[in-house]
Amino acid sequence: MKSPLFLGLYALSCFSLTGFAMPYGKTAEGLVRRAQSVTDSGLTVSDVESDWPSEAQMTAALTTAPNKGVFWTGSNGKVSVEGRALLVAKSLSGNTLEGSLAKANLIMPSFNLKDPKTVEVWTFASQTFAKLASGESFLVTGRSTRELNIFHKQELPRLKNNKKITKITKIDSLTNRRTVVFDRNAKKEDAAINEANLRQKACLSKPPLVTVPRRANSFRRDLHSASTDSDSTEVIVKRAAPPARAARRNTGAAPACPLPNAPQNKKVVARSNTTPKQPKDRSFAAGGKKPAAKKPVPKKKVARPANRPRRPKGKAAPPRKRVTPKKKPKKVPKPAAKPRGKPRKRR
Repeated sequence: MKSPLFLGLYALSCFSLTGFAMPYGKTAEGLVRRAQSVTDSGLTVSDVESDWPSEAQMTAALTTAPNKGVFWTGSNGKVSVEGRALLVAKSLSGNTLEGSLAKANLIMPSFNLKDPKTVEVWTFASQTFAKLASGESFLVTGRSTRELNIFHKQELPRLKNNKKITKITKIDSLTNRRTVVFDRNAKKEDAAINEANLRQKACLSKPPLVTVPRRANSFRRDLHSASTDSDSTEVIVKRAAPPARAARRNTGAAPACPLPNAPQNKKVVARSNTTPKQPKDRSFAAGGKKPAAKKPVPKKKVARPANRPRRPKGKAAPPRKRVTPKKKPKKVPKPAAKPRGKPRKRR
């Protein structure tokens, strides 16, 4: 017969193997899932270092076609322009850094300036994306940018040093206006004129139309279901949009002209390439008479007023006397005498 102590130890060992070992694996899996999140570009980020890709995997994922690289920096209020940059990239048939990594199903670390490992991984990805870009690159900017941000610190110097980059065009995320900030084929001696001409070209070119997904309208959906319902006898006619609203939707964004009132077909030309205006010929023929000089127009004399006599030479003008007007005391009427009461009678 087995002792109760032996039976208790045997039951405790079985419970520990079946009761604690199985939930441990599920808890660890749940912790890994909670450490992962998805950004606006669809990129999965994780705090687990073993999930991060290698440098070879990032290099293979960040190879882009010419004129398809889209960079971004800044935010509009508290919202980053990462999602807006992805919309612009899709309209240009290109992709962003985060979009390229998400397309390759890579898991990146969440960016943290206090963690040097995450900064190192994102710095390598940004530098590689700038090195592998070619042709014209685009930059989507927000209303406010962080000081010493990744684009101006890491990507922009490498884009300018990259000989395959021909032009960098900035696109405002709010107004969708284009501005050329770098052109490799521009002349160095006329930098200001080239910048004005590039802005003029950007003004004449049509900016890309960025479509934002609209929310579903339940009222319109109910109208559509009521109009298509076979049992309903009422005919509901949809009201057409006003022509001004339809024209406003079809028009593109406002161009980035160099001057607010400048005509769009005007091109800035260097002063060295322009011919100066010749002054009028004021010479006379040889042997001819010199034209008579014009008579000077006499000045109009104005009579001196009588209260301002001319001062004799060598004498200073007498000081002006300041006459202070005398203040007359105000006449205050005396108060009327109050009537006295009847005198008291003595007892």
